[in-house]
Formats: sequence, structure tokens, C-alpha cells
Amino acid sequence: MGSGASSQPDPVGIPQSLSIKRTQHSRWKKIKPYHMALLTTIRMKGHQGGLWTESRFERHPWKGLLKEADSFVQKERRKLGTPLRNVENGNLFRSMMAGCLPGRHLTTHTREVWVFISSTFTDTVLERNLLMEDVYPYVRDYARRLGLDFNAVDFRWGIRRSVCNQHKAAEICLKEVERCKETSLGPCFVAILGQKYGFRPIPPVMKKSVFEKIVSCMEQMAMNDPKESEALELIQKWYQLDMNQIDPEYVLQPIDELLPNFYKNDQVAGEEWNRVFTIMRRSLYLAVGRAGFDPDTTNSLTMSITEGEIVEALEDIHEQEENDSCQRFVFNRILTSFDESQDGAMRYIDFQEGRVDGDAQSRLGKVRDHIKTKVPWDNCHRYNLKYMGDREAMGSDKQNQLALKKFADQFCTFMISSIQKGAVEADAADDHSLYSEVLNHTLFARDRAESFEGRETILKDIQKAVEFSKVVLIYGNGGCGKTSLLCKVFAQNVSYWADKDSKPVFIFRSVGTTPKSSNIRDLLHSLCLQIVSCFRIPEVVPSDFMGLQKFFAAILSKIGETNLFIFLDSLDQLSKEDNAHNLEWIPEDIPDNVCFVLSVRSEVGTCLAAANSIADHAIKVLPLGEKDKVDILELLLKKRGRTLTFYQKAHILNSNNPTALYIRLVSDIAANWRSYTPVDKCNLAVTTTGLIEQFFSELELKHGEVFVRSALGYLTAAKTGISAGELLDVLSCDDVVLDDVFEFHIPPIRRLPPLLWARLRLDLGPYLVEGGSDSVILFRWHHRLFHEVAYNRYVADSAPFLHQSLANYFMSRWADTPKPYHDKDTKSVRVALRRVQPQPLVLSEGSMADYSQRKYNTRKMSELPTHLISGAMWDEAESVLCSIPWVEAKCHTGEIYQLLVELDEASKKCPKRTSFRDFYKMIRGNSCILQEHPDLVCQQSLNEPDKSMCVAMARNYLKTHPTQLYCLVNLSKSQTPNPELMRLAHKASVTVVHFSQDGSHVATGSSDGVVRAWRVTSGTLEMEHKADAFRFFWPKNCHWLGIMSPAGISLVGLGSGGGHAKGQVVTSISTELEAVSQTFLPKNNKHLFVTALGHLSIYSISTGTLIQKKELRCRPSAYAFDSIGKYLAMAYKDVVLWDITKEEVTKVFETEKRNKDFRNAILAFSSDNKRLLAVIPIGTYIWNIKGSSTKCVGHPYSLNSASFTAACSPKLDFLMSVNRTNTVELLRISPSVEWSQLLGHQGPVLCSDFCIGPEKNTLMATGSEDRSVRIWDTSEANSQGTVKIQRHDSAVTGGLFSIDGSRAVTSDENKLFMWNMQSNPPLMCKSLIPKRSCDIKSVAAISGDALFVAGFCGHGGMDVWFMNKPPVDYNVDTIEGNHMFIPFANPHYLFVRFHRGLLACFTTLNKMGTVILSEVIPETAINDWKGQPKTTPKWKDYHMNVTEFTLDQSHQFHAACLSPNGDQLATLSVQAGDDMIHSTLIGNKKTDFIRGPLDIRLWDVPSQTIQAAIPMDNTFTRHHSISYLGENPVLFVQERRKPDRSSQTAQKPSPPLSQRSDSLKPSSLQSCVTILDPSTGEVRHSSVIPGGYTGLHAVGSRFICKEFPLSVQAQMLTTTAENEGVLHLSKVGMSRVSGKFSHRLIRVSCHGLSADGQSVLVGLEDGQVIFLRVARIEHSQLYNH
Repeated sequence: MGSGASSQPDPVGIPQSLSIKRTQHSRWKKIKPYHMALLTTIRMKGHQGGLWTESRFERHPWKGLLKEADSFVQKERRKLGTPLRNVENGNLFRSMMAGCLPGRHLTTHTREVWVFISSTFTDTVLERNLLMEDVYPYVRDYARRLGLDFNAVDFRWGIRRSVCNQHKAAEICLKEVERCKETSLGPCFVAILGQKYGFRPIPPVMKKSVFEKIVSCMEQMAMNDPKESEALELIQKWYQLDMNQIDPEYVLQPIDELLPNFYKNDQVAGEEWNRVFTIMRRSLYLAVGRAGFDPDTTNSLTMSITEGEIVEALEDIHEQEENDSCQRFVFNRILTSFDESQDGAMRYIDFQEGRVDGDAQSRLGKVRDHIKTKVPWDNCHRYNLKYMGDREAMGSDKQNQLALKKFADQFCTFMISSIQKGAVEADAADDHSLYSEVLNHTLFARDRAESFEGRETILKDIQKAVEFSKVVLIYGNGGCGKTSLLCKVFAQNVSYWADKDSKPVFIFRSVGTTPKSSNIRDLLHSLCLQIVSCFRIPEVVPSDFMGLQKFFAAILSKIGETNLFIFLDSLDQLSKEDNAHNLEWIPEDIPDNVCFVLSVRSEVGTCLAAANSIADHAIKVLPLGEKDKVDILELLLKKRGRTLTFYQKAHILNSNNPTALYIRLVSDIAANWRSYTPVDKCNLAVTTTGLIEQFFSELELKHGEVFVRSALGYLTAAKTGISAGELLDVLSCDDVVLDDVFEFHIPPIRRLPPLLWARLRLDLGPYLVEGGSDSVILFRWHHRLFHEVAYNRYVADSAPFLHQSLANYFMSRWADTPKPYHDKDTKSVRVALRRVQPQPLVLSEGSMADYSQRKYNTRKMSELPTHLISGAMWDEAESVLCSIPWVEAKCHTGEIYQLLVELDEASKKCPKRTSFRDFYKMIRGNSCILQEHPDLVCQQSLNEPDKSMCVAMARNYLKTHPTQLYCLVNLSKSQTPNPELMRLAHKASVTVVHFSQDGSHVATGSSDGVVRAWRVTSGTLEMEHKADAFRFFWPKNCHWLGIMSPAGISLVGLGSGGGHAKGQVVTSISTELEAVSQTFLPKNNKHLFVTALGHLSIYSISTGTLIQKKELRCRPSAYAFDSIGKYLAMAYKDVVLWDITKEEVTKVFETEKRNKDFRNAILAFSSDNKRLLAVIPIGTYIWNIKGSSTKCVGHPYSLNSASFTAACSPKLDFLMSVNRTNTVELLRISPSVEWSQLLGHQGPVLCSDFCIGPEKNTLMATGSEDRSVRIWDTSEANSQGTVKIQRHDSAVTGGLFSIDGSRAVTSDENKLFMWNMQSNPPLMCKSLIPKRSCDIKSVAAISGDALFVAGFCGHGGMDVWFMNKPPVDYNVDTIEGNHMFIPFANPHYLFVRFHRGLLACFTTLNKMGTVILSEVIPETAINDWKGQPKTTPKWKDYHMNVTEFTLDQSHQFHAACLSPNGDQLATLSVQAGDDMIHSTLIGNKKTDFIRGPLDIRLWDVPSQTIQAAIPMDNTFTRHHSISYLGENPVLFVQERRKPDRSSQTAQKPSPPLSQRSDSLKPSSLQSCVTILDPSTGEVRHSSVIPGGYTGLHAVGSRFICKEFPLSVQAQMLTTTAENEGVLHLSKVGMSRVSGKFSHRLIRVSCHGLSADGQSVLVGLEDGQVIFLRVARIEHSQLYNH
């Protein structure tokens, strides 16, 4: 059999040993080419000695089963009908929602599969190795696809010497079987039976009465047989009485107690123990048989470990549900040709004194009979193996190989079917998400309440406060017992009201104990669901945080008169997402019948301050009293069945650390003390921290130091915790751990046994909590002290290695690649597969047409960035964080702001990698659009300047991504970086903006009276506060924001530290201010200097009281403090420098002339206090502070404050004029003088501010009437910004291409632009203006030769421009149009087209049911005009042909199109009912759905006769259009699907809580494309495109290959839509969007496609026109399509 490892020489000088402080990442990174070369060899050796040529993942039918895992389970769930509703309507569900305590029969349900593998060791090596190599990896992956974690417990694999030393093997086995039964979802036990009964130990413990009876019997035996005397002495020597067990028992002593060298692998000690064991077992078993015990007792004392496992697994199986029988499976193996005389026979059958043990065989037969009564026959599998003496020979035998294959396949079948059943039934019944959440928390409260004892006084205080308060706060230091108190109060209240008629509703949550209570969004969602369910409120619970916050406040007012008590424990354990610690999600107005009971740790100042600010009653939990300590200790020990001697108890109670956590830790340690343990060996640390250290030391002694250090190190280093499967995977790649673990047996798969973690997790008990999301159970420390001690003990010195190992795991470094290691025996380098679970970014693709159905690996997305950055793995960090799929995934899962934080951190720690900063800037600038449209990441990256790394990454992605077929290449993009970094949206005009001192925050004030504080790095809103602010100031630590308003000064907490809750007014200062008032904060933040009305006042920050007031002897128009508070600059009649301490003017600065008017002036000191800048009505001046000179440095600048104000940067290198226009005018004055114009605002700029950013660059913020604040990077602003961008003055209303694509025309409300598409980038070449009496609506048509352009004007007519017409006098590029009168009232245009002449097709009110096709300019007029460009034809001299196509008046025409040759007209109409006759097309909009059958007519234009009439189904449609694909008419409509009435019933129940949604599904809209035969009107081709597309573009006839079938030609049709300012393009016949485009901030207003479908123009609301090229991606290249 292959071992999965290969021995090779060390070719790269790998060190021979590795210590705990390792740097494996750098060492093994060099060996990658080597082990990749060995990969084929390793895999060959890893496939069970040639049983299969490929892995189970690739074999039939297993590959298909794996692919369809999730869909199969979903299908089976649907067969069950509506089980979730049944659960919700049950009495148990209703009682749990109301807060009743669960009965003892209820337990939690996990998402884990634990299977105990029971068999004897020596005879099942072939089977166990086969399972490890072939079956377990496959089953684990299958379970993972169902959201489950599979592990097999194999006791041959991972047994440590300490277990043997302590005689714990049998006890651990039985506990593991019990645990698997209780926790496994699906299979829990598999027995593999051969002809061997198994090892029979001596009892490690015996009850006092049993032991004494056995000893008495042995004494009689010794009297009759002197040989038994030694056995009696040994029994009395090795067993000691333990009175600390409540039911006293005799305990078998550890081997090294009497044989000290045994644990040191001493051969003599080992042989002595074997002799002693043999003597004791023989005599003890003989005495048990003669002692007269009942059969059960006799059997329990003498059975083998294997029988004990089977009995435990099958115990009470009939008392449980019938389905539990599908959790246990048995394999019976028969050895044929077995000869007990052959060598090696002892490995396959029990021998006693040189012959087969008959008693063992008899017992084995009884075990088989017992199995038959418990396990269904179809859960058993029998197979034969030919015995050949040698194990390798048996494995090589062809017949045996066939039997082993069937064994492995049957084992896999059993596992898969049981897992499927468990997954289906768990989700269908027991795993109702809300029920499970409520059950888990109430079980937690029940168990904690039952272990509570004493503390009666504080219990009464809390209960009294709960009865008369809306918010009760319980707080105290970590470990003081807050959680137990809260649970006890909850349980007492529930029990008190249990028998009352009008019961209140009780809700309990302990933060962090379940996956859905770790963050505030999930917590609020579950609270709202429980309230809605309990009070039967028929409302849909939103999923976004802001919606949840509002819904939570609203729903509390709708519960009626029933009292509601909400217990929320450990709020400080909430993650900091959505600013949870500020408690703003708790409503301000709490109804009188609602009470919140909260607990918070004192050390978390922000959370405690917020809780204190809303609490009606706050109760501090004090240290335990003496009586409480005794009661709690005794109760905790009693639950374990333990007690202590008087001296041991006194030793504990003498400690000076009376916290509840300390007592709990002491009880865990003292529970292991025996009554014969001397007090001097009962060591206890005196502090809680020291006791945790001691607890960890004992775990290391019990489980192995290397294993415990590594396991707890990885757990502590993980960002949000770690799951069992993840930890096992990471430890399996840690060869130092594996070398330490594999003491007795080296398995064929080099992987950590799951048993080790299961045992350690059990001993960690309540100190680890389960949390996480997406059905992944994560373990993390419950107490802060445990995390701190674990970090210092296990992480601090090994942090780089731990983070690198975790990063390698989440990058799948060793998932499919053998990992090299040093063989500790041969000292050679070997490599082995670790069967590590792959970590793909996308777990499930979902529908090809809907990326929203993708299931992402959220664990990878959460953990990997932290470990890459902390491990300084910059190559890997760049390839991950700066990849298009990664950014898309972050945007899809709502983690865009977290991504910004990660990129910002990476760029600061590794500034040499420009890709981090490039992606940071791109995402920050596009954050608004990427949140809504994550699939635009690639397109927005391509839109960046070519030198940006975003473009390189996007191009590389397109070349390698197999599913991306098209992209849009921006022909109009600027090659200079966009200085605009981000936009912060507001609800009103922004009137004031101010950065914090370090540039990390920005405060804004708007005309709606709301102050907002934002985090600059991510653009997240930190705080909102009501105030009419006109100025702000910040402390250096940003713990609060100073707001200056007409009412005075308020210091408002930001919740970021300092104990100030978010939005809480820390200090109020009532004082009179003026618009030019300024403030200064000294470094100690104790005082506040304020200038106003000619005074300098100094206030106390803490109290707001006035300390000192100084007269300035004038009333300046502008002030400025230097950064140290020494000088105050003022502008009155002159600009002067005033010494604050001396209270005197030290300088009067010179200007060109004395100025009495300093309106709008600003003064600013440089950040180094060496210069002073003043912008005053006569110019901008800079003076030196030091020295005696008062003259201006250099020449004054022209920028002045005569008519507007300005802002200045801290380094005095930038000035910005706030001139109330849309354009930001930026003046750089150092090192050179240049102006820049920054475009983007849609309204006048009202305010501005500067700061020094994190990269030491100068940032600028501008606020505008367009209700936004924009943040700019001045380093990207240069003189190129002064170049006038070719753009419209207002929103672009339309755009068209010429047939050959050489020209394009766009329009706004005032004029048209013609663009030269042959230049790069496209440039505006003509400006087309209307007659003075006309106003333009949009462009209508462009002639084939691009010489004529038509546009709609506001009077129902048209304007026409001739490109060869002489331009207007004042501009050679501007051409004035000619107005064309249409002699019909209010024409409603269906199309306008140049065909020979200029044709217009329209309907009018005067002729209902008629389509009019009229010449606007006949062909002769066009030719005459071309011949004489300077002379405009006289239109009245030409005959205008008018053709009418008439149906009855009930028809309303919605679309029409002329065939390419002009001989056929296709029309689309809807036949209106009598009530719709007067609702004409003039009143209908394309956005309105129309109900009625569509009528398609094909007309012969010359004869005005109908060639074909095509009736369509009666349905809801809109956005109708008709075009021609070659000679074939093409119909396009958007359709709203009809509801499936057949599935509706009169009494249809509401959907279950977990399935309700308030969003309109995209599937409710679809777009229908129908291609018709031009002669008969028959449908030749049809396509349905899901989603709300609104238009269709058909390529011109010259671009169609008529030899292609129509289905291929249809792919040249493009459906289009503008949704929320984003342009969507999709090729007909494709299953997904083929192109999307959006400007980072400006919405798309219109679009147009060229005749060949290759070019796209996009008009924006700000007047910009962007030209795109459609590129097809094929064979790793970009091609024009």
C-alpha cells in the first residue's frame, strides 16, 4: 500500500530540524519547483497501491454526486413541502419565541459530522489506510458543500503516551462515542469487525463497594493459591481510594507514579509494567467471575474496548427516533483461507497462552448478535478477504483489491446517504434558523442559571430595577460574573411568569455564543424576527443595517400592551462593525412596556459610556463575598460529582482574588485533585491571569506542549476565530506538531487526528465560545483575559510564522500540492499530501445569468488579508488583494469598506508596492457604484489611467478569465490620475467642512441642520448630530468633535475612545459667537481658546466653565492661532500678530496699501509656524513670523477675498477660491505657481478645507449645493486641469453614430456636438446650434455621409444642419441649423431617418389609428443644398410626400421602423378598450406598462397595403420597439411575467420567516426579442432575456453575413438598458450581461451604438460624452467585435 510520501535527498539544503519559532514559509517557498516535479510521483503513490488510477473526486459516479450535492439536498427539501411553516406553527416554536426555558430533553444542533471508527487496530490496517487516503477527503468535501464539517475519529491515529500513562484510553473512547452521537448531523458510528475481539484493559476506576468485593475474593484466592498473593499486593498497591468523588471510588494510579522512568521510554520500566499488568488482569478477571456480580457488571469490568464502543454507540437506539438508526453502520469482514498457525495470525485473531482465545471468540459472537438486534441489515456490509499472512501480499492480491474497492465504495455510500438525510432533515425541521438561534441562547441561559449560587442581594437589586426601568445596565470588570447574574435574572423572571395568564415576552441573547450574535446586523435581524414571530406582526424584516435599525425602533411600538423584556449580555463582545459599541441601534424612545437589560464590561469605555448614557439604572457587580465563594465552588464541583477535603477547600478560599471567573478556573483545576493529593501539591496562582497560565500549563502537560501551543496559537492569531476543520487543516501542515503527535503510529496520510482537537476543545470548556456566520462554527475566546494570556504565551514570539501558516492555508497552498518535511527517523526530506481542504474564492457559481446567486468563501475573504499583511507576505498580498475576482467578491458581499481598510493598511506597511495604493484609490473613488454593481470592478479598473496597476490587473484578468466574453474599452479616458478620491453623499447642501488634525476624519455640516463625521480612509459615516454648525474643531485623538453654532459650542462624542458615546454631548459651552470665531486646543486637551466679538476666552474642556477672558481691543474680521498657542493673528485695520501670553501686538505686517475692509479674509499659519498667509481683498500675502521684517515674502498673489472667500493648505502651498461656481479653482503657490480646475460638482461649491493626508500628501475637501462633499488629492491636480474638457453645458439628451462610424452626434438642451471618431481620443469637430427661436430636445438622425444632422426641437418641428454650410461669424466650428416646420399638431415621433431625403414617421391627435410617413426634406432639396452649400433651399418650392397607414381608431401605435430599402414599414400597436380611447400616445410613456394584445403589421410602402398581420398574446408590456436585422423585422418588448395562478390557493399561508423578502425579484421582468419573416410575418426566431432591458440595437445591413443562419445573426442584436445611471449591454442569446459601464460618480443619461455594434457613446448628466469600444475576448487576446 502506498504511504502518500516519498523519500528523497535534500536538494536545497533544508535544515534538519525545526523549532517552535519557525519560518517555514520562506524555507519551503524555495522548494516549490522541486515538489511540483515530484507531484505526479506522489499522486501515484497516494492512490492505494494502484487500486484506482485517479482520485475519487474524478471517478464516476462520485464526481457527479459531488457536483450535484447542494442541488440534490435542495430538491429533497422541496419534496417535504413546507416544513418551516409547520415548525413555526407548532407549540414548541411559539413557546420558545415567547422566552420559555427549554426542557432538559432539548439540546443544541450543530453543523458538524463526527464519525467514530471502531475496530481493532492490527487487523484492519488495509481498510483504515484506504479510508484515510480515498474516502475521508471526498466525504469531507461533499459535506462542506452542504455547509457541514466532516471529521472521522480514529483512535489508532493520535494516541499519546500520556493517555496510556493515565489509563484514559477506554474512558476517552466512550466519551468520544457519546459526543459523536450527540453532536453529529448524519452518521456518527462505524464498526469494522473481523475475527478479533480486541484489547481488554483493567478498569481504571472502580466503585468502592465493587473494588472491596473483588479484593475480598482475591484474598480468598490467595489463601488457596500462593501465586495469587503477588496479584493481591499489586492490586492494593496500584489502586488508591479517592474520597473526593461524591460516590467514592478506587483509582488505578498513573504508571509513572510507581514506575517513574516509564514516561521516559525506559525499556526496563516498560517491561515491568507489562508484567504487572498481565498479573493484575489475570487475577482481577478471575476474581470478578467468582465475586457473584450481575452479568452486566461482570461484562463491564472485563469487556474489550471495542465492545465497549459498540455497546455505547447502540445504547438506547430504540428510544430515539427511527431515523437515528441511519447514523450507525457495521462492516463484517471474513478472512478466507485463514490459518492460525501462520506467522502474523496473532494480528488477526485473539490468542491466549499460545492458542486462540475461546472466551474472546465467544464474546465476539455475542457482539455480532447484539448488532443484529440494533442495526438494520441494509446498514451492514459483509465482505471477504483472502488471508495470506503478509499484509502487503494481501493488499496486492487482485481479489482482495476488488473487495477493498467495494468496501470503500460502500463506506462512501453509507456516509453520503446519511449526510444527505441529516442535511435535509436538519434544515427541514430542527435547523429552522430562528428557532435554532433562540434555542441556543436560552439553553445557554438555562445552564448558566442552574450553576448559579448565592449573591442574593445584587439579584434583588437587579430584579427591582427591571420592574421599574426601561434600560437596566449591569457592569463590572471582566470575570466578575455579569453573565451568570443576567442569566439567573432571566430564568427567575421566566419561571415566575410561567403559570400566569398574561405572560410577558422574554428575549435573551448572549453576544458571541452563536454564529448570529457576533455582529450587530445579525443580532438585530434575529431580534426583529423573534419579535415579529412572537407578536404575529405581518411585516418583512429588512436585511441591511440601516433598515434594521429603523425597523427595530418601529416594531417595538407595535407590540401592543404585552410587556417585553430584552436581555442582552456582553454587548462589549460585539464586533465593531456598524459602530455597534455606540448602542445607537437601541431606540431613543422606548415604549413603557419594553425593558432592556444589558451587561457590559467596565474596561470597554466606549460601550460602557454609551450604555450609561441610556440606562435608567446602572448596577455595578462587586467582588464575591466569602459565602458566595464557598457556594459557587461547591456547586461547580458538585456538577462534576466532585468535592474537596477540608484542607484543600481552605487552601482555595484563602485566595485574595474573589472573582467568579477565578472561582470557575479554580474548580476546573481542583476537580482533578484526589483526596490523597497533598496540599503542598495543590498549586494555585494568586491572580486570574496566573491561574489562566496554570490552566494552560496543565493542558500542555495533558495534551502535549507542542500541540497545545500550536493549536491555541493559531486560534488566537485568527482574526475572527477558527473552525475545527480549519484548525485541523492548518495543524496538519505544521510538521513540528505532527512529529510530536505521531508517537506510536504514523498514518498513511500525514494529517493531524481530529481526536486531539476534540479532546482539547472538551477540556477548554466554557472558555471557548462558538460564533461566526454562514453555517461555519468558529471558536474564539469568550473572556478577554484568556485572549490576552494566550496571545502573550502562544502568539507574541511566533506571530509571523502563525500568520504565514494561516495565510498559506486560506490560499490553498498545500491543498493539492505535497508539502515537504523532514522524516524524524531517517532525517531525509520527504513530501506528502496533507488532504487540506481547498479554499476557492467562489464556493458555488450559481446561475450563469445571475452572479448574485454565487456563494463566496466568506471565511477566506475575512481572514486572508489579515494574515497576509501581518505575515508580511507582500507578493501574495498583491496577487490577492489587487485581483479583480477578489475585489468583486468583496463588493458582492458588502465588504467594500473593509477592503479599503485592508488596502490602506497594506499600502502603508509596504509603500513600495504601488498596486495597493492604486487599487485603494480606484475603489475609494468608485465605492458608491461598486456597492450596487460589483460586476463593474473590471470595467472601472480599465477606466483608470493606463499607468495605474488597476489597468494591468484588469487586462490580465480578461486574458485569463474563461467566462468574460466582452469588455468596453474607454476611448475618452484621461491618462492623468483623477484627483477626486471619493464622494460623500448628503441629504442637503453642504455649508461647512473641516478635516481632523491627522486627516483621518472629516466633519460636515449641511443646510438640513445635521452634522456628520466621516472616516476619510473608507468613507464610512461615523456619527450624526443635530446642530446648525458654521465651524468645527477637532482634538488630536479624534475622540470628540467640537461644533460651533449660534447656540454656542458643543463637544460631541465620536465613540472612538475616551469613554464618549457616539453622538453624546460631552461638554456644552454657552457663549456668543460670530461667523469668524476661531478656536485653539492645547496638546493636553484640557482647555479651549475661543475668539469672538473682540475677546479671547479660555474654557475648561471637562466642565465648559469660563477660566479666563482677555480683551483684544478691537473686533477683527479674521483670526488664526498658531499650532502651539503662542500667537494669534488678526485682521482689523492691518494684519497683526498678537502675543497671547504678553497680551500685546508684536508685529504689524505691511501690505501694498492699507485696507479698512477685510470681508471674507482668511488668515493661516504654516504647519511649522514659520509663515503667515493672508487672503484679503487686495490680494494674497505671505510673511515670515520670525525676525523683525514685516514685509511680504515675494510678490503678492492675485487671489483675493473681495467677492468670495478662500481656503488654505497647512503647508501654505495650495489656495482654493470658494467662488460659488461648480468648478473648483485650485491655486498652487509652491514650489511653482499654477492654476488647476477640478470638475465634478453639479452645483456651486460653498465650502472647502485642507489637511495633510496619511501619505503626507495634501488632501482637499469641498462641499456643494449638489448635496455632496468631494475629497481631492492635490498631488494629482496639475495645470492640465485648466484645459477645457469638451463637454456639453448640461445633461446629454441623445447620441447617434453615422453609418460608417466616422462621426457621432450628441445633444443637450441647447446645442448638438459632432465628434470626429477617427481621432484618438474622439474630439468635438462641430458645434451645432439652433435658430434663436428654437430649443433642442435631442438629436434625431444623421445622414449616411454624415453631412446632415436632424434634431427634435421643442415646438414639435425639427432643426436640420448641413455640415458644409458656412459657420457663424464668431466661431468657425459652429453651424446654425435650419428650422423645419411639420404641418401637423403635436406630432408624436416614432422614428426619423435619412433615406434619400429626410423622413419622419409619427402619429398625431388629429388622426387616431393612423401612422404618417412624411418627407421633411425631399431628396431633390438635399442634392440642391449639397450643390450650393451657402444657399439654403426654399422649402416651399419642393413637394413633400406624405403617406398614411391607417387602422381603426382603437389602435394606439407605439413603434415603427422602415426597412433598409425603404419598401416596407413595420408597425406595432395596442388595441385599446373603450375606456382607453382618449388615452393617446401623447399621454403614454414608455415606462408605463400597457395591458393588451400587441398588433404587428407589415405594410407595403408604395401601395400602403398590409402584407402581414401578426397578433401577439395579451400581456403587460412596455419599451416597445421595432428594427430590422437585414431584411427581417425584429420586435422588442419588455414584459412583466404573469403570476402563476395555478399555484395560488385561496388560503395560501405566508412564507416562513427565513424566506420572506421585500425586494422585487429580477425574474419578474423579461425582455422578448422576436424576428419575423418579412413576407409572411411568421416568427423565425425568438429569444427571452431575463431582466429589465429597455431597448434593442440591430447592426446595419452591410455588417450582416446572410450566409449565416438566423440564430447566429441574432447574436448581432444587442439589448440595452440604463438602470440607476449604469449602462447595461447584452448580446441576444447570451446568458449574461456582456458589458456594463458607469462613471464613478455621474449617472448615465443616454447612450448610442454604432451601426456595426462596435462603438458606444455614453452621455452623462454633467454633460460629458464618453466613447467606448466593444472588445471581444478570445484566445487570451482582445479583439474588436
